[in-house]
Amino acid sequence: MKTKYIHQLVCLFFFVVICPKLGFGQVSINNVIGNRILNTQGYEGIEGSPFFNQDWLPAEVIFYDGKKAKVEFAKYDMFLDQLFYTDSKNGKDFAFRDPINVFTLRNSVFQNNFPPIGDFTSASYYQVIAKTKFSLLKKEENTVNERTAFGTPSIRFFKIVTRFYQYDGQGMSILKLDYQSLADAFKVKKQDVMHFANSRKLNLKNEIDLKAIFENFVK
Repeated sequence: MKTKYIHQLVCLFFFVVICPKLGFGQVSINNVIGNRILNTQGYEGIEGSPFFNQDWLPAEVIFYDGKKAKVEFAKYDMFLDQLFYTDSKNGKDFAFRDPINVFTLRNSVFQNNFPPIGDFTSASYYQVIAKTKFSLLKKEENTVNERTAFGTPSIRFFKIVTRFYQYDGQGMSILKLDYQSLADAFKVKKQDVMHFANSRKLNLKNEIDLKAIFENFVK
């Protein structure tokens, strides 16, 4: 009995003392997150998915104080714009106790603390596509929409709107994916961008190709 009691004290010490030092704690996603409340049953009946990754994946996180942590099972909820983790694939989901500045999932790097633009705040996460003198950022905004067909019940579904942004170290701007817009952003001639892309058979709509164009003109 005494041994069991000591074991319980050790476990309690780990979650109360050790976990906060790692930067995350037992905060259920059913609790308030920011200014939103997530009911885990709230996604039922909505077509599609709110998640960037459907499966639990390992993640590396960097907190605002510079501390780093690794978790084995994590998911990025694009609707809530939050990263969650669990202690096992079938375990309970938790929110990180401390705010995260950068996290990496499946070789994709997400970062916040950029200047506000449109409906997005400094807490909004962007996928970092390229980081040179300027940063090329991608934002996949996942929203809940509704469609109704005559004589049938309305259907709610997740809709993803993807936009690219450029961060110049001071402000944010939307980056349109056409030669003229890219040339204006790079402060070069349109023909220069077209020649570089065509000579290498690059597609502006392809993320990897766009990164190559961006890194060529923004040193």
